[in-house]
Amino acid sequence: MSTLDELKNELVKQKTLIETKGGSVSVANTNPSPSEITSGINTINVPNLSLATATESDVLTGKTFYAIDSTLKTGTFDGVDFNTIFDCFCGFLNETSPVHIAIPNGISKIRPYLFYMTTRPLIITLNSDLEILSEFAFNNGDITITNLHEMEHITQVLTLSCGKVKGIDLACLPTTITFLSSQCFYEVVSTSYKIVFPPNVTTCYNNVFSFDSSKQYYDDLDITNLKLSAIPTGLVQNIVFDCDLSFPSCVNEIGIKFNYGGSFKNVTLHAGINNIKAYAFGSLSSDPEEIFTAQHFTFLGETPPTFGTGWLAEQYLNSNFHIYVPDNAVEAYKSALNSEYQPYVAPMSQKSS
Repeated sequence: MSTLDELKNELVKQKTLIETKGGSVSVANTNPSPSEITSGINTINVPNLSLATATESDVLTGKTFYAIDSTLKTGTFDGVDFNTIFDCFCGFLNETSPVHIAIPNGISKIRPYLFYMTTRPLIITLNSDLEILSEFAFNNGDITITNLHEMEHITQVLTLSCGKVKGIDLACLPTTITFLSSQCFYEVVSTSYKIVFPPNVTTCYNNVFSFDSSKQYYDDLDITNLKLSAIPTGLVQNIVFDCDLSFPSCVNEIGIKFNYGGSFKNVTLHAGINNIKAYAFGSLSSDPEEIFTAQHFTFLGETPPTFGTGWLAEQYLNSNFHIYVPDNAVEAYKSALNSEYQPYVAPMSQKSS
């Protein structure tokens, strides 16, 4: 075989080798030329291993990898397999003893659905630098959060993040909260019998403290520091309060089903409230009459607000109940109200102290 034939065969072998390593060789004639082989070599992608930062402690035990240099390394990280996690959080072995979990420092956000619908009891201690509780993070499981009231950086509580959670004191929510999403404290089992609306909330969506499955009984609702112009839909639905209620001056609208199925002792509505939406203080016809103990709703404005359908539960309407309004506005209120409420309208001058 001539030297030229040997060179041709060697170039063909080099072309094949380049292609097996992910490169490509463009050939103008039957056989590749030396310059075409050189160009083909340049098409092979050689990773810069010095850019990889993984170490042995980052990679699972027994798994091999390359990082930092061309040396083959073996991982030493002792990971947790799926079955261990499943047994712990999903009650696969029907465990009933609680698991204590402390969220590590440095985590600012609990990711969505992290402990969603866990069946094994969990006792959660939050980390002090936490800022966001994401959607469904602790929802609908046997979960107790021990220290939400101690959080000094939390700003957002998102949709159903704490649904049905135990151990939260609704009278002592963090003052740093600015954003409350829908049902974020839905059916929470509170450690106290009072709800205090956080003072710095600027955005609040529907049914934040609401209940659906049963009536709840609380001593007090404190919305003194509320800064919203509209009370959100279903804010305290199905909660029976043993207190009077009046609204901050910033409020001009009471949302749909605000206290639907619940009640207060007596309610005062200032002159700036111009809209009471449907079923705001309404109820189901099957709700027990004994929880509707108010003797009066008092309106301070001479101009009646707009009244939505079923705004007031019919269970309130008894011989001892009155809707008190300014003396010179009795007829205006009767005109604004449906016929079932009109007999209960009375002038403020008849109201006893």
